[in-house]
Amino acid sequence: MKLILKLSLCLSLIIGLPISNHAQQGKIPTGKIVDTENIFTKADIKILEAQIDDFIQTTKIPMSIMVRSMSKTSANDNAWTIGDLKSPKGILILISKSSKEISIGVGNELSKTLTKAKVDDIINSKILTEFNKDQYTAGISNSIKAFFKQLVH
Repeated sequence: MKLILKLSLCLSLIIGLPISNHAQQGKIPTGKIVDTENIFTKADIKILEAQIDDFIQTTKIPMSIMVRSMSKTSANDNAWTIGDLKSPKGILILISKSSKEISIGVGNELSKTLTKAKVDDIINSKILTEFNKDQYTAGISNSIKAFFKQLVH
């Protein structure tokens, strides 16, 4: 099952398709947000997906959010690719409420603009400040705005 999820996630990021929790069951991915820990309501997901759609439409950079136990996934997993093969760019936000971890992966093409220091700043100043108040949607929304500000001058 873990292999199916990795392959589905890899495929979705390589060809620019969004991911979904259906990837766990071997089905074709259909959403931009996977939330196996249920930190977002359906309304939250709609709000965030609309924000992600605007981000993608303006920047042409794929973005996905995955919420699940970090023991099952890792931002350092070499099987994952962000973006597509013609243009290796994209942003993947990994969140684990249960282990209180967050990781953000950026594609190689973005790594010069979104340096580790900038990504760490977004995590600390935009995400964690809200997550510490259990305001998960606000934290992710703030991070999307911060990425947008970094990428669209």
